This record gives sequence, structure tokens and C-alpha cells, in this order.
Amino acid sequence: MVKRTAITLSQEEIQELETITRSTKAESRHVQRAKIILDWHKGKSFAETQVQPGVSQVIINKWRKRFAAVCIKGGYLMHPIVVNHLC
Repeated sequence: MVKRTAITLSQEEIQELETITRSTKAESRHVQRAKIILDWHKGKSFAETQVQPGVSQVIINKWRKRFAAVCIKGGYLMHPIVVNHLC
């Protein structure tokens, strides 16, 4: 059995990502990225996250790595505009 690892997000980070996922004006790729990070936070596996249309293991791995490397600085999530451009 594959061990699931989750990331820890603050309530503010969760709210920010959920806002992106509910936005009708956000680009679909940004919504997809936010959903991938939220699923990771919830401890979902690659298979569970892949249920989303157009999401492969490659995409999931890419955004998990990029989020961990770029988007988390000093324990807080950068402003969504920065996240959208850097990530």
C-alpha cells in the first residue's frame, strides 16, 4: 500500500485556495492547481486526485513539487497573483 503524505496549510491558505477553486473568473489551470494542492492537504492519493478531468500523475507531481519549492515561503502562502505568475 502506498503511504499518503499530506501538507499542512493554515486556515488562511485553505481559504485562499478554496476561493480560487470557486472563482468563476479564475483561469481553469489555476483552479486545477488549487484543487491539486487542496487534495494534497486532505491526504488524497494520486489516483483520487486524478479523478479530475485532464489531471495526470505528471501534472499532480509537477504542481506538488512546484508548490512546495516556490509557493510556500516562511509558513505562509504568497498572494494569489504571485502564485498564479510564479507557479
